[in-house]
Amino acid sequence: LDFTQLVDLSVIFVAVQYLSTTAAVPVLRGRGASSESAAFRLPAGPALPAAGFVAVCVLVALRLFGEQSDGLALLTHFSALVALGLLAALPSYLRRR
Repeated sequence: LDFTQLVDLSVIFVAVQYLSTTAAVPVLRGRGASSESAAFRLPAGPALPAAGFVAVCVLVALRLFGEQSDGLALLTHFSALVALGLLAALPSYLRRR
């Protein structure tokens, strides 16, 4: 891969982390609603993580399918790297079971 493709892949991996974080906020807030940790309130409630999720999705789509991007190649590389990571983590997961 050339430098530009590596940068694109790193941006997509970071975006996936942001997506999982914004998707987890409402779930985690719902679980801690009755505990003392529920004292923290988001200014816009669940709208703020939802807006973050949509914004990251739009930015990733623009990066993947923009004019100067080869989105199919990026998705192929991303999928291959995720599959490789899952295969590497599989033995550790199976040992815990």
